[in-house]
Amino acid sequence: MLAKGLKRKNVLDRLGEMAFGASNDVMKLVFTSDKENEPNCDDLDLTLLSEIKRSSNGTVEVKLIDRLKVIELLLRELDEPKRTEIDQGAEALYLAMDRAARGGSDAD
Repeated sequence: MLAKGLKRKNVLDRLGEMAFGASNDVMKLVFTSDKENEPNCDDLDLTLLSEIKRSSNGTVEVKLIDRLKVIELLLRELDEPKRTEIDQGAEALYLAMDRAARGGSDAD
């Protein structure tokens, strides 16, 4: 179940933004070395940023999210029909009944 007030459409929209969004703000953060012109992190979209490391010698290492995994997740969610909690509960009940009928083993 999604958090209260969060809709499936909102999640799918956000996944789409992550899959196909631009990394411009991440690059602004990484390549701005001038303290006077340093961007305010509150104004940047850093959704695609997974990790950033700055070493003492000035080397910067940036890791972005794995877009292929996000696209795979998005495609899987778009392909699956929307299931209600009742559908999921009924499926769990049927699976439990099937396991019980087979003697509690998942193996065929």
